[in-house]
Amino acid sequence: MALFGANANADTMGASTNRYGDIPRLNTFRLTEPKQAVRLTPPSPQLRKLILNGIATVPGQKQVQAFMKELPVAGDPAGAGTQRLLKLTEGERDRDIEVLQIDEKAGSVRVINCGTPMTLTLEKDGPKPSNPSPAASGMTAPLLPQ
Repeated sequence: MALFGANANADTMGASTNRYGDIPRLNTFRLTEPKQAVRLTPPSPQLRKLILNGIATVPGQKQVQAFMKELPVAGDPAGAGTQRLLKLTEGERDRDIEVLQIDEKAGSVRVINCGTPMTLTLEKDGPKPSNPSPAASGMTAPLLPQ
């Protein structure tokens, strides 16, 4: 009997260490391996259309300021179809526009536009005349008979 009791005790001990071993095999809760996580990258903001209106040192201040106009971007809910006037110095930021450097002599401003660095110049990105004069376009006025 003692031998039988010892043998039964050994079987019980072996079973007790592995009594939960069948749970993963049976998969009672129908668990599955985790699916590969899909990373969605947020859409990059659309670049703002900027017009460099001017660069000036305001009397009484040592900082140079850049004057810009931000035009509305089609399909941008943040802009809501309005244009904004910006007056920024180096290091200043207004929403998605940050001024990095202003070169008054060269007439250029380095900005970060919605995360994209770019350089604006008065020549290239300045205001365009809406109705140029005939003399500026090379046209001459017709001569009238006297």
